[in-house]
Amino acid sequence: MNKLDLFSSKGRLLIQVAKKPGTTIRELAENLFVTKRTVYGMVGELRSIGYLVVKKGRPDGKAHHYYVSSFGLAELRKLTEQVDKGVGFGSSS
Repeated sequence: MNKLDLFSSKGRLLIQVAKKPGTTIRELAENLFVTKRTVYGMVGELRSIGYLVVKKGRPDGKAHHYYVSSFGLAELRKLTEQVDKGVGFGSSS
């Protein structure tokens, strides 16, 4: 994934985590109406490029909680600013 798109599945996942830091795979799957397996794949990609970080919530390691990294937050800000300006949406400013 070279460039994040706010309207893609991964973009929507990142927004969900930003809105609710510490969310779990199950919560993301329910909120995005996709399977947990799909969420695992998206989370793996977003983690590998530095957008998400994970923290284990229980000593047994079964509950993972996801957070947007500082890099991910900076990228989200840039994207939302572009959307606010209408960049990439055919505006003729």
